[in-house]
Amino acid sequence: MGKRLNFRDFREQYLGGRSRGAVYNDIAAGRLPAPLKLGGTLFFDIDEVEAHLVRLREQQEQERALRAEADAIAAARRAERAARKA
Repeated sequence: MGKRLNFRDFREQYLGGRSRGAVYNDIAAGRLPAPLKLGGTLFFDIDEVEAHLVRLREQQEQERALRAEADAIAAARRAERAARKA
């Protein structure tokens, strides 16, 4: 395990002071990994968070590429239909 930050410090240093509720929503939606609870304190493993964000970024890039490909196919079909009408 690498560097760990408690919930408050993680929110301030990595998330620009986002609200607790927003962070919990991000965890529930899979945008952030779940924190580790030690005693009564929640900690985020920074290495795990960074790896998770890299995976999310890669997934978003793949989704963008698929959307661009689908848009190109749709545009080609529209052009083909327009050419047939002309």
